[in-house]
Amino acid sequence: MNRSGGALVPTFIIIGLALDGLISAFERGPAATRRKIWAYALTGVLLFASAVQNFGLVFHTFTDEYNIGSWNTSEMGAIIKQFGLIYGETDTVWVVPYPFWVDTRLPGVWAGIPNRDFAMFPDNLPDTVKISGPKLFIVKANTDDPTANDQKSLDLLRQLYPQGSLSLHKSPIVGHDFWIFTTPAQ
Repeated sequence: MNRSGGALVPTFIIIGLALDGLISAFERGPAATRRKIWAYALTGVLLFASAVQNFGLVFHTFTDEYNIGSWNTSEMGAIIKQFGLIYGETDTVWVVPYPFWVDTRLPGVWAGIPNRDFAMFPDNLPDTVKISGPKLFIVKANTDDPTANDQKSLDLLRQLYPQGSLSLHKSPIVGHDFWIFTTPAQ
């Protein structure tokens, strides 16, 4: 939304010139007082219509499109933070990367750990078995299209940690659910 910020000044100058021209045209000629009232009334109607339209664009259309287009890393960060509060550490928390999914650094920022990338690639998941303590893995889910789940990583986690627990985190935004795979301390 801020990329078009540079166009604001010329846009408002053009709008201001057009509005001044409209009001000036109404103020000339016979019955100027009555026409002046109509000019200001028309200006008020135009400003109100513009405000209503812009309110809808900024607070509804843009917000909805942004929520659909951006991933819910704040929800992941809240889960990571909760895990840290319960177990006293977040070193055994990972996000399994998936193409065109979340930036694995952002959940950490939301969890208050801005200097850590939580990525654990599927090929490296077997290395986590050697690490002691409870573990949490966040894996891509797609409840609308089960073929878009990161099934390979889920199957590997189940194989590596048969005692693990899998739960689906339902996001309030459609299509932004994710799997949470936890393992007890070893």
